[in-house]
Amino acid sequence: SCVLSNCFIYNNTANKTGNVGGFGGGVYCDDSGNPSCVMIGCTQMNNRAGIYGGGAYLNANSSMEDCVLKGNSAAHGGGVCNPGILRRCVLYGNSVSGNGGGTYIPKLLQNCTIVSNKATAGNGGGVYLNSSGAMTNCIVYFNLAATSNNIANGGGTIAYTCSSPAEPGVSNMDADPLFVDLASGDLHEKSRSGHWTPGDVWIVDGAQSPCIDAGDASDFSLEPPPNGRRINMGAYGNTSQASKALIRGTIFGLR
Repeated sequence: SCVLSNCFIYNNTANKTGNVGGFGGGVYCDDSGNPSCVMIGCTQMNNRAGIYGGGAYLNANSSMEDCVLKGNSAAHGGGVCNPGILRRCVLYGNSVSGNGGGTYIPKLLQNCTIVSNKATAGNGGGVYLNSSGAMTNCIVYFNLAATSNNIANGGGTIAYTCSSPAEPGVSNMDADPLFVDLASGDLHEKSRSGHWTPGDVWIVDGAQSPCIDAGDASDFSLEPPPNGRRINMGAYGNTSQASKALIRGTIFGLR
């Protein structure tokens, strides 16, 4: 097994020669022997694979947490292919010629933000999910594909997820997530109580994202107050960068 922490992996290529190679442009974790690969806080950018996993090809025992996969490309799984768990990850601007612009056949997606990915001639611009996959507390939006722009679901379980159209399942929705600045890649959610910016400066917006306080009963304790006592959807849920809940109440004046 291996652990990669706070690594920046970019501009790598895994070429396909005949029937050999083409897996994991940035990182490749072999299926043989079922090793595990844990990636924490890594950024994988502009990597390319001839077949599977532009940013990474992992196995079902592997996980990625708090990672960013941006601008990677492959035939299938532009950001990452075959991961065990993706938790609090951002997949942005990845592309494939086949299926799964953001990710292909993940086992579990939890609190991920998957946007602006493309499957130019295939299915699932954001996510290609099979019957053994599951996702919760995710935002999968503004992706493009020949079929199923955001999620191509082959029988997986989806709950508390924002996508268009809304997927069948518990507490899924299709409302615009209201990102701060999609074009520049600022995927924090707008908040009338404040969204995070670098330097821990909080900016008040004129709109409130519907993804705030819209997650399941997971831990929300790391979100700054006011947090609505409910985890946010997306990659910043239950982190110090979670957009703040809307304060509601009545103000009384006394004379």
